[in-house]
Amino acid sequence: MAAIKFIIVIGFLFFVDNAEADGLIKTLMKR
Repeated sequence: MAAIKFIIVIGFLFFVDNAEADGLIKTLMKR
């Protein structure tokens, strides 16, 4: 599960600006 989530986050990096992606990753890490 964790690996799949990580891949999804990496995919977001390509779709979202680095600044927004960084915020999303931090939000996901908190959960």
